[in-house]
Order: sequence, then C-alpha cells, then structure tokens
Amino acid sequence: FGAGLSYAHVELHASAAPDTSTIVVELRNADARRSTDEVVFVYLTPSAGTVASTEPSAKLVRSLVTFERIGPIGPGERAHIHFTLTPEMAALTDAAGRPVWHEGQYDVVVSTGNADIALSFVCSRAACTAMKSQTA
Repeated sequence: FGAGLSYAHVELHASAAPDTSTIVVELRNADARRSTDEVVFVYLTPSAGTVASTEPSAKLVRSLVTFERIGPIGPGERAHIHFTLTPEMAALTDAAGRPVWHEGQYDVVVSTGNADIALSFVCSRAACTAMKSQTA
C-alpha cells in the first residue's frame, strides 16, 4: 500500500467517539511546503483470552479490516476521517476456513505505516463499544 513512502511529515491522531464504535482520525500535514496523500489502515487483533488458545486464529498478529486513502492534504492543513467498527469485522477464520465470531475485547490499531495508535474495543453480537486509546 505504499506505507511509509510519504515525503511530508504527517501527524496522526485517533480516538474513539464516546459510547460508539466510531474511530475519529485526524491527520495534520506538518510539512510547510508539500501537499501529501495518506493511506490510513485499521487493523484488528483479539486480546488475550478472547479466542481459545486451541483456535488457529489465536495466533493472529493482526488483520486488516479497512483502509482509506485521504488527500491531498495541503501544507499545514488537517484532514478528518471516520471509521465505524462492526461486529462482522471481528469474524475470524477457523481451521475449516469458516468465519467464526468471538465476543470479547479487541485491540484496534490505526496506522499510516509511520505512526500507530492503539484503541481497545469490546465487541458483542449487538455492537462494538470503545474502551480506551493509547499511542503505540
């Protein structure tokens, strides 16, 4: 996807919208001269204990669930994007290749390839809800 190939310095900020499954992402082009385009990736990983250790997906490092290209972002400008997590995004594949859904906590990483921000969500069959965020 060209991660990390930007000539401009872009600052990434991401947070969970209160009481929702929406991730709000802000990109700021800190370069004084160049415009840039960026690709924002959203990865998902089940937290420890969400998937039984006997399941093949328990060894999952992370899975890309969505991405979006944004730009051009002019020098000093900001751009915003929103991602909505759905319980379907938390479906993992079992040994037979079938999608299996596991209720529990998931770590979501928002990334540009140069910067990552980790967020925690709890997914149930009804919805995914935000818990906390931290810069990774």
